[in-house]
Amino acid sequence: MAVSADGLLTPRGFERLLDHLHADRDAAGRIYEQLRRRLVRFFEGRRCAFPDEHADETLNRVARKLDAGEAIQDVTTYVIGIARMVVREVARTASREAAVQVASREAGHISPAADPAAGSSRLLDCLDVCLEALAPPDRDLIVRYYQNDKRAKIHSRKDLAAQLGLEMNALRLRAFRIRAGLERCVERCAGHAPRNGMGSYASTT
Repeated sequence: MAVSADGLLTPRGFERLLDHLHADRDAAGRIYEQLRRRLVRFFEGRRCAFPDEHADETLNRVARKLDAGEAIQDVTTYVIGIARMVVREVARTASREAAVQVASREAGHISPAADPAAGSSRLLDCLDVCLEALAPPDRDLIVRYYQNDKRAKIHSRKDLAAQLGLEMNALRLRAFRIRAGLERCVERCAGHAPRNGMGSYASTT
């Protein structure tokens, strides 16, 4: 398989992708660029950070499949299917990053006799379970509320509040309540009794 060790697209894989797009090389190049722009818009529409990188990764995955000998009849349809898979992966990663603040603080309350690595792994597993248990609108809100850093976080929260038709204070309160419930769920899952009614780490900063 002509794939580099780090999984990046190779010249042979790129050529095979172009061959599947059109027999004429110039036409294939134009279709490739059109498809890439379509993917960038696709990821932008789903509010994914770094849409250009996700577009490239999607096309690279398709090329790797072709290079491995997978039969693909309709490349365009297949590309969109891979793009949807990438969106799900991005959302899952954002979920874990949004919740890792809780996990890192919770880890300090694990018994000293316990293995810290095992404790952190258990907490992250619990976070996944608890995030999945949230209603989809609440899960989407809490993930998007925490998914960026510093100035980007401020702008993304303003955009989120505008999309939901909420004032910033109302958004903060809603995120506070969702996170508090999430923390209680994690504590129960990890075998810890809640320390107070709203969770000791409930913060929306």
